[in-house]
Amino acid sequence: MGLPNASSASNWVDDVRMRDFGDWRFVLVTACTVLSVLLLVHTLYVQLWKPYSRRRFYEKQGIKGPVFRPFVGNLPEIRALKASVPDVCGSSETAARRVGLELFVFTEKYGKDILS
Repeated sequence: MGLPNASSASNWVDDVRMRDFGDWRFVLVTACTVLSVLLLVHTLYVQLWKPYSRRRFYEKQGIKGPVFRPFVGNLPEIRALKASVPDVCGSSETAARRVGLELFVFTEKYGKDILS
């Protein structure tokens, strides 16, 4: 068994590369998997953990607010409130009520210090 020639050395290097990383599809699938997991963790953190921890923090201080609903928040309640106000064109009072209606209702319901 003599020393390997140059062509067999390059085949050995190519063989090691294929064994370690496979082809480009393996690298692509791995990168996509890692990015998907990171995106999932980030979404769960932002949409679930942060609001939950903030709610606990404020409730310990006695500040209450509407019930937390992940991903939609208070939007359904606010939309229903705004839809219940009649739309009268040209009335600044109605426009002001539509803009600050949820704040007005939440203040009456939960007090001056609210968490929304």
